[in-house]
Amino acid sequence: MTPQQIVALGIRIFALFAAFHSIPYLIRTPTDISNTGFDSSVYLSYGFGVFLLIIAILFWFFPMTLAHRIVPITKAENRLNVQAFDLVRAGGVLIGLWIFSIALPGALWFLSIGIATATENQSYIAALPVEGKIKLAYYAVNLGLSLILIFKSHLFASIVIRDSQIPKDNI
Repeated sequence: MTPQQIVALGIRIFALFAAFHSIPYLIRTPTDISNTGFDSSVYLSYGFGVFLLIIAILFWFFPMTLAHRIVPITKAENRLNVQAFDLVRAGGVLIGLWIFSIALPGALWFLSIGIATATENQSYIAALPVEGKIKLAYYAVNLGLSLILIFKSHLFASIVIRDSQIPKDNI
């Protein structure tokens, strides 16, 4: 497998995860919100659910397109001996996708709580309790870290691999 195929496999796994996490936003959360009296926020929950489904559909049907944008094209060889730099780079992208798939639903959840409870003169984040702000900051840091791992995987690989093992054409 090439590094792009490994990343594409991770993207497809993320697509399944995103589709799975869209279900509560489409079924359970609107019911919970309508029971609290914030009927206008029901559409926000549907919006988050549809957003996650669209991401899941796009990632499921176009994983190689995204993988080729994240990890540049290398030699198309189907041998098991892969250069360490390419393997670590693909691993960094997979770790980033894993962190992203865990942090995105949590961040969307706390944003929806802030939006549902905010008053006219209050920001969404200010409407959250202190614990909610801390958790939202935690998820934001995780999202940022995951995006760095996904889109700057060559930096991650250059930190993990010694400089003498890094091919100059892959940087």
